[in-house]
Amino acid sequence: MASSWACTCRMLTRPPAASGTALLCLTGVVRPRSLDLGGVPRAVRLPGDPTRLLGAAHLRADPNQLRSLKPPTDNGVDARLYHLWRLLNTLGSNRSRYAIDDLTPLVSMFGMPVVAALRDAFTAYWRHWSPTLRSERSEDNRNTISALDCIGIVGVTLEAAGRPTWAAELSHDDAVRAASYATLEINGFPDWLVSLAQAQPEAVREVLEREMTPELNDSGATSRCDALEDIARADVAISSLLANEIFNHLSRNEVLPAAVLAPILRILQAGYEDRAALAALLRARFDRTTILEEEAAYIEALLKLHPGQAAAALDAKLALLSAGKQTLLVQSILSRAIDRRWMISDDFIDGLPFDSLERLVVIAFGTIRIEDDNYRPPAKPTPQTRATMRSRPGGRCSGRSSTHPASPHSMRSIA
Repeated sequence: MASSWACTCRMLTRPPAASGTALLCLTGVVRPRSLDLGGVPRAVRLPGDPTRLLGAAHLRADPNQLRSLKPPTDNGVDARLYHLWRLLNTLGSNRSRYAIDDLTPLVSMFGMPVVAALRDAFTAYWRHWSPTLRSERSEDNRNTISALDCIGIVGVTLEAAGRPTWAAELSHDDAVRAASYATLEINGFPDWLVSLAQAQPEAVREVLEREMTPELNDSGATSRCDALEDIARADVAISSLLANEIFNHLSRNEVLPAAVLAPILRILQAGYEDRAALAALLRARFDRTTILEEEAAYIEALLKLHPGQAAAALDAKLALLSAGKQTLLVQSILSRAIDRRWMISDDFIDGLPFDSLERLVVIAFGTIRIEDDNYRPPAKPTPQTRATMRSRPGGRCSGRSSTHPASPHSMRSIA
């Protein structure tokens, strides 16, 4: 890709024809085989003045040419739009996302009339192109994306930023197309998917179901499930659209890979309305499973949903286990539910009722010996090294930090 871009830049440095028409490269079509990108947008260093290389004088002379570009086809995209997108893609925070919502960095280079026409070109483009979903690609190409799709994401993003009522005004087919673009964004869905989900829930559900179903049915999943993880991180307006189907899937399937179970539990915690039914299912699964990772996952979810039931379930199971297995179970549970040093904090402790927090502290002191409770920040966290909660919950209760995980200050504060 780098070499083809360098070649393109060399072509752009050729002087324009005497007639004053556009530069040769800007009037052509960029072919599909040069449009495949990696999973993350890469910065491109343009040799020389980019405004000269991209024919700024010609664009300023006739900005409306950008409003009459030919629609993209399988044969490629108009080179003017492509190269302007490439330039925009190198600026500031645009390097870490596809959903670009601000064209103002281009104003000083090309002028407002050109930027206004470019905005129209982007917003016209996305309706004429059908993006390729991850689930529609071969497994070897799941982490690649076409520039044709990226340009479409920019188009939807600009339209959403410019018109507050855009989502409600879309046809069902266009809403499906927009939702399809959203699934291709990196680092989670673009912000505008929330308004689309609120205005066009059936369209968004249709697309997200199509993306998550192969992951739900992958009994051998060992790596990150992209669609499920993105849904789990999304606003409840999005996750709630899939919650019923995911609950039914969990009810039908006793055994699920950890890579699938973790995000679907987060989705259900956020968006499933029947909280009593969910709590009953989590309790039943925790009671039945003997797999340590599953036990920790189910009881963590139940702690967030119904702390009282979770404490009772944990007490009942611990009573049936040997001392060694009690320690392993409590370490695994508390490392997930309490210690967020290596994860995004969700203020889990602050949301627990005091009696539930007190019960967890007592369980920790009753099952984890001092010599096993030796937290040291590792280079890479493990369940055992992240297990202890004696200093953190106790420290929060007492309003002070403990110098050792087994500090008596913590216990005195809840006595």
